[in-house]
Amino acid sequence: MSLLKTVINWFKPVSKISLEPTLQSILNTNYKNRTELYDTLSGYTLEKYHNELEELNDVFTSNVITIKDWRQFVTQDESNNGKKVEIAILNYLKSYNIQANSTRGQGLDITIGDKIIDVKSSEKNTINTQLQTSFYTDNPKKFYIFVTNTKKKDIKLRIVSSQILRQINLGHDIFNELNTYQYSSTLNKEIEKGLKTLDFKHFITTSITQGKSADTTKSFKVGNDTRVRFVIYIEPK
Repeated sequence: MSLLKTVINWFKPVSKISLEPTLQSILNTNYKNRTELYDTLSGYTLEKYHNELEELNDVFTSNVITIKDWRQFVTQDESNNGKKVEIAILNYLKSYNIQANSTRGQGLDITIGDKIIDVKSSEKNTINTQLQTSFYTDNPKKFYIFVTNTKKKDIKLRIVSSQILRQINLGHDIFNELNTYQYSSTLNKEIEKGLKTLDFKHFITTSITQGKSADTTKSFKVGNDTRVRFVIYIEPK
C-alpha cells in the first residue's frame, strides 16, 4: 500500500509583494539566515498583536526569550524530543499562571483560551517550518512558537503570528483573493501547473520494480516561494 504525504516547506521570501510598510521593510532586509528573520518577525508580532497575545505578553517580553535548563519543565516520560519540548513550554507557561492546555492534532499543540499555539522545534539554531499537511491560517489568535537549540541545556523561543506567515508565504495576490472570495484562481492555476510537472506513475513504478526512489521531480512551488513536496511511502502488508 502506498501512502501519499504532502509536506509544505517554506524557503526564503521574495520581497516584491505588497505588504504593510513595516513588514515590507523587514522582508527587504538582508539577513544572515532564516533565524534572524524570524527573530525580527517575532518582534513585529509582539508589536502588532499585543491585544491578541493577552497574557502571553508577560512571557514574551522580548522578541527572543530563553528557557534555561528546559528539561526541568518536562514532568512526564516521553521518548519523542519534540513532544518533550511541547511539555516543557506548556509547563513553563503554567509557571506564569497561564491556563495552558495541550491538544493533539494537525497544527494544534497548545491552547490558551481561544488562542492556538503550534510549536515547531529544531535541534540546531535553525527555524523548522515543516508544516506537513497543514498551513498558516488567517486566524488572528493563532501563533507559532519556533524553538531552537533543543539539544542544548537552554532553548530559545520566538512567537510569530499565523496571519503574518500566511501573507508572506502566499504572496499578495493569493492572500487577497482568499480573503476576498475564499477562493484563489491564482493559487488554483499554480497548483494545476505544478501537478503537471510530477509523474507519480513513474515514481511508484520505479520504487516497486527497482527497489529505489525514482530520480524525478517530487515538488513544486506556489505563492511566494512556498514548496509543496510529495513523499510516497511503500508499506507492504
